[in-house]
Amino acid sequence: MSADTDFGTILARRQLAKPSFVLLRRTQNVGPDEVGSLLVRNLPAFERDLNEGAIVVIDDTVARVRRLPITPV
Repeated sequence: MSADTDFGTILARRQLAKPSFVLLRRTQNVGPDEVGSLLVRNLPAFERDLNEGAIVVIDDTVARVRRLPITPV
């Protein structure tokens, strides 16, 4: 888990299926308690995706998943 987009970019470019990764977006001014709450609210919905290989992007309003490996367009 990180706010650094480089990890997702590395997984995508290398077309890796694992490890899974949680990307926190637009949470710079959010305290640790709020980040924890975001994770507790959102991660259960993505448990299967994370176990199978995915990038989960969570921000203050939405969460989405991108399954790995990411194939080039």
